Amino acid sequence: MATTFNDLLPLIYRIAENRDGAQTLAALADQVDLSPCYLQRLFSREVGESPARFAARLRLECAAALLLSGRMTVLDVALQTGFESGEGFTRAFTRHYGQSPGRYPDANREPVRVSDRASHRDHVRHVGPCVGLYRKPTETKREAAKFMSYQIATQSMPLTTVLYQSATVPAEQIADALGKILPAVYQFAIASGATLVGPPMARYPKMGPGMVTIEAGIAVASGASGSDEIELGEWLGGTAAVTVHTGPYDGLGDAHQAMDVWVHENGMQQSAPPTEIYLTDPGEVPDPKDWQTQVIWPVCGS
Repeated sequence: MATTFNDLLPLIYRIAENRDGAQTLAALADQVDLSPCYLQRLFSREVGESPARFAARLRLECAAALLLSGRMTVLDVALQTGFESGEGFTRAFTRHYGQSPGRYPDANREPVRVSDRASHRDHVRHVGPCVGLYRKPTETKREAAKFMSYQIATQSMPLTTVLYQSATVPAEQIADALGKILPAVYQFAIASGATLVGPPMARYPKMGPGMVTIEAGIAVASGASGSDEIELGEWLGGTAAVTVHTGPYDGLGDAHQAMDVWVHENGMQQSAPPTEIYLTDPGEVPDPKDWQTQVIWPVCGS
């Protein structure tokens, strides 16, 4: 019987893969051998929304991405994303985003390259199912991560425009904070018509023995704007020490420790907050041992 976050990951993947088709709670429960009521409670607790709301959100996000392409009618978008009529789609879209699908493309008035539109559709499809799951603790044992050998090298990082939000929390609450911040930033980006060009990321401007300041967000193309709660800024740019951590998020501390040693042994100094880019979507790759996170320490010579 599925009872943990790990056990739900394959189901999240199946819902995401079939987001254009209707899936009843009973059918989903049958896939994991649970009662519908128990699955409803378990899914809502671990994912933060019911299976029905989760599936509906994914369909509407894909619809929003298609609308930004400007090449499809509202009816075509409705039918392609699993709605039975344009009227039903318009009601659901307006209720979710506060504006009709016909007006939505006007939210982003800056001209955006065709390649960025394609990148946006791809990131919406892959980030949407798991945007609240990054850094979430898993049941996977960490022994292998402790002895992981990190390949570290310097490289030039591009200056990246990021929509992000900040929080200062106890170190043990980093996962909970990201589970709130990233969905908020992601939903703001989609609703405002921002074009996503990268996966979720986080950086740590202040790391004390008790409290940690986190800034978490998503890379966007030019033309995006922030709000009173969601900031717009430029991250990275310049030389950085870079490595990739493979495995559960629980082991990321090992990667940062390895980076700290390498930077000092090579006569460098950290020049900006350490950054994590979550390369793997937990909703698409159910096994935590295969998750990859890029760890970046901007540096300068001593």
